[in-house]
Amino acid sequence: MQKPKRAIVIHSPHSGRAAQLSQALNYLQQVGVVVAQVLPISDLDGLPPQGAVWQQSGIDIAIAAGGDGLVGGTITHIAESGLPLGIMPLGTANDIARALLIPQLLLHALRLLHGGKNRR
Repeated sequence: MQKPKRAIVIHSPHSGRAAQLSQALNYLQQVGVVVAQVLPISDLDGLPPQGAVWQQSGIDIAIAAGGDGLVGGTITHIAESGLPLGIMPLGTANDIARALLIPQLLLHALRLLHGGKNRR
């Protein structure tokens, strides 16, 4: 049996589909992801990269819940730590998610996030 992933979810209240965050968090729980922390990207302003800190606190994956800008901001915090990135496409266009073939329907995207394969 696979150990549940512990996740930190980074979001933006200004992303195109931010109103769906609560539903997305419920879906995460349904697919077996433990949401350890949810924080707005603005809480990371001025902080050094946090990926290693999050890993030390038991986080297995950082999930960017928003669009391309939020994904980029989250990447700056995990790039050197090796912490995996998950993407919940809650932005307007979600170009990065589309390029990575991440489904735009939240439940499908989250199933992929939980059961999919890591890519470099």
